[in-house]
Amino acid sequence: MSGLWGLEKKTSYRSGQRKTFTMWCNQKLVAAGANTMSVDNMKDEMKNGVVLVSMLEQLTGKTIRGINRNPKHTMTIMANLQNCWKFMEQEEGIDLGGINVTNAYGGVEKVWLALIWRFILKYDLDGDDGGAVASLLEWVRPRTEARGIDVSNFTTSWKDGDAFLAVIDSIVPGLLDIEEEKANDDPNNRVDKLQKAFDLVEEHLGVSQLLEPQDLMVHRIDHKCVMTYVAAIKRAAENYETRKVEMEEAKRNENLLHKLNGDKLYDEGMSKKVSAQTDSQDALNDITENAQKQLDDGEDDYEMLVEQANADLAAVTSRFDLAIEKFKAADEEYRLMDQGDPDDPETEQGAGVQKCAERIQECNDFVEDLKISLDKKLKDMIDNSKANKKMEDGNEEIMDVMAETGGDLADILEEARKKIHQSKNEQERIDICNAARERVKRSQKKFNQPKDTYKEAEALFIDDIGKEKAKEAQDDCDKYADELMAQFDFGLEEALLGAGENDDLEDSDLLAIYHAFSLEVESFAIEDDAADGGIERQPGVTRNRLNNIMKLLRDHKSQTDGIREKVVAACNATFDSNGYP
Repeated sequence: MSGLWGLEKKTSYRSGQRKTFTMWCNQKLVAAGANTMSVDNMKDEMKNGVVLVSMLEQLTGKTIRGINRNPKHTMTIMANLQNCWKFMEQEEGIDLGGINVTNAYGGVEKVWLALIWRFILKYDLDGDDGGAVASLLEWVRPRTEARGIDVSNFTTSWKDGDAFLAVIDSIVPGLLDIEEEKANDDPNNRVDKLQKAFDLVEEHLGVSQLLEPQDLMVHRIDHKCVMTYVAAIKRAAENYETRKVEMEEAKRNENLLHKLNGDKLYDEGMSKKVSAQTDSQDALNDITENAQKQLDDGEDDYEMLVEQANADLAAVTSRFDLAIEKFKAADEEYRLMDQGDPDDPETEQGAGVQKCAERIQECNDFVEDLKISLDKKLKDMIDNSKANKKMEDGNEEIMDVMAETGGDLADILEEARKKIHQSKNEQERIDICNAARERVKRSQKKFNQPKDTYKEAEALFIDDIGKEKAKEAQDDCDKYADELMAQFDFGLEEALLGAGENDDLEDSDLLAIYHAFSLEVESFAIEDDAADGGIERQPGVTRNRLNNIMKLLRDHKSQTDGIREKVVAACNATFDSNGYP
């Protein structure tokens, strides 16, 4: 948790308590053979009850009945939580106070942190908050006072690193020169001293790093975090003393010596594995956030971005290499045992070999899953970034097209006005208007370019909100094209006002006017565009056409009158039935 990847490790938005408690939980989950959690998603992963059950069963050595290990629905999840609450209160006697199922299911972070603290008090500190402080100080003080270091609390007494170094020196003498460390009291060296202590604790006691040096550089140090870490060291010290006695006995039994060495290396590997899993999950969030920030700032060298992100991830996942080294070393020790069969997991030797192989595979699988997850996140982020850039391109294009088509419209109308003003007959004006309209239609097609760009953006967007935004932009392109034609119609209508007053009309002109008018009347009567069959000059055709149009108009009037009569009759009936005047 010391910021191993190529980013400045962020601590401002993550509480020290959340980090420490998540790491503590992860230790228990790994011991239970369950998946670890990241700091950021701790409260979300806890609330379905499955992770909580794994922790409780590991802490208590008991099996909780009635748990659905793969809940899909709210009622199933609530049932899981209710069973957990019942187990904690009735079988384990944990005072839950105001911590209830509803708040836990709602993912309220402070509820889960409060619950985890109760677990730490009961299973690692063996007491309530006040009693735990006194009991833990009683264990710490003889170890630190003997080395000239006074510890009076679990906050400021630990911030310079000397107390941690004194404790590890008391458990495993000879690892450091405590007097030399005490003399190195430059405040600028505190981070290095703290990290040195944390590394020694992990290496020799197998305790994962539950704190970061930065957690002790703040104005208000969280005593719960420090106590959790010191309690873990205390338990590891008890195991270390037991193992030291066993090692002395093992000196007379080479087979036992190899087993104990293997167990020690295996525990050290597990500690590094837990730290690596938590660090790498948090790193994945930090790396993707950093990549997203670069994309938001306009970075478009996507290959460089992906290469940098993978390098950052590789920096933190390299901690798995340290865990794998420990497991391989443990495997070698187990194989040196001269009793059992390394290929038979039913034997003590084979069981040791098998668990090392399983942990190595888990490390490799975890790293591979992280890489796959990072690749997927980066691809989605880059696609969204490309989509947003396409949207920006489309926005620029639409502004250019609107300016260009606006210019086209002005030119087309100006030219049409001049020609209409100079026209001598109706047919000439009809031809002028039709030609102008065709030019506007060609201008409308210019909106297809930004529309196509928005379509590309829609295909790239990962989220539905982005896709919907791109679709709306495409619809706007069609609206702008329609508006262009509407503006043309308005301008053309204005240009035609007063036209034809000075026409020198011949019979052919009058015939053209009649024909155009007859088409308008027929279209009105049939409520659709009338087919233009041209001007017929055969005897009787014109009269027949006019008679048909008159019939259509009469039918239209008759139908309208019939509807009006029905509406009036219905209104009268309604008024009469309700006694209205």
